Amino acid sequence: MSNNIVIQSSNGTKIGELVLKNYYQPTWSPSKADFFLVYYNLDLHGEKKTNNRYFTNKYVINEKYLALQEFVVKASEKDLDNQNTQLVVIDLEHKQQSIISRIEHGYVTPVEFTTNAILYTKSKVGQGSLHSHFEATLADIKNWEPIGLTNK
Repeated sequence: MSNNIVIQSSNGTKIGELVLKNYYQPTWSPSKADFFLVYYNLDLHGEKKTNNRYFTNKYVINEKYLALQEFVVKASEKDLDNQNTQLVVIDLEHKQQSIISRIEHGYVTPVEFTTNAILYTKSKVGQGSLHSHFEATLADIKNWEPIGLTNK
């Protein structure tokens, strides 16, 4: 049985897969032996373009876009201790990406696509269920770049 997560479009077509990379026990949680951060690489259309990027299992998809929560990792998996995340939107048709939002010591989580926007939340570590809600209009995204191996 695979621990990978298949990403499918609404009509059931396989777009890609979140490939289980590893489990990481944060240094701030050494006494909680059952608490691990699980992270994945992204395999998109059979191409592994993100070997040094770490994604969570939080994503939403529509006919044209895929939005994922990504850990911001600069040097090694020890950077996962910081729990810095960003929201990455991928244009599946043009094979390009854009970082929509980033937060330090917290989570940017995709919620859903509307007709013309991505809805997402931001929450800080230690603030429990306190979430701020945001919307980014897809047509207003200007910072598209090729899907790459770096985590800017």
